[in-house]
Amino acid sequence: MNEASSTRMKRIQRVSRGCRVLCGVAFVITCLLAIAVLFVPITNPSKMDFHIRTPQTSATQQPPRKDAEDATTETKAMRVRFTLGGDDDQRAQPMEERIKPGFRWTTRPILFGMILFWTVGIGVLYRLFKLYERGMIFTPANVRCIKCLRGCVLASWVLSNVVEVIKLLTYDSADVDLRIGATFFGGILVLLMSWIMEEGGKIKQEQDLTI
Repeated sequence: MNEASSTRMKRIQRVSRGCRVLCGVAFVITCLLAIAVLFVPITNPSKMDFHIRTPQTSATQQPPRKDAEDATTETKAMRVRFTLGGDDDQRAQPMEERIKPGFRWTTRPILFGMILFWTVGIGVLYRLFKLYERGMIFTPANVRCIKCLRGCVLASWVLSNVVEVIKLLTYDSADVDLRIGATFFGGILVLLMSWIMEEGGKIKQEQDLTI
């Protein structure tokens, strides 16, 4: 390896080291967040909102609950949207979502699964940057990591739409948004990247054998 190539490799290793550290920090944060989801109170199951600290309210400060007759008179509405590309949330009229009382327990496992899923993706990124830091660019291990990232991104798109479809069964009123957006196209780009890396590895092996 000549001096110019050695300088470029050192730059790649320095950048990869910084990215690996950031991925490590993000991995720890997401792990702590996943653990917190199992224990912190969920204040709004319909929107999956939770708070680390929720102040205790007295009985006189709590808002009055609706009785059974009011609950039965509430209107039930379902809106299903299909979105391609851009975000049309600003054009859509806001809609209050209400989860069925018998399905409120599903909020915590869904949140935990979503966070854990992205934690796995961050772990794969950490592994990929570690390989780059070692100077391994066009290797089968890199291709495997990028293929795992492709699977994570595309599976995230599928699961997000599955969660939206589940709302039809678990919500009294829901805004179901089925979309082909940035996550889907990002998965396609990672798919092309994995193919390019795989072909590049084959070319490098052929050149090494020729030399």
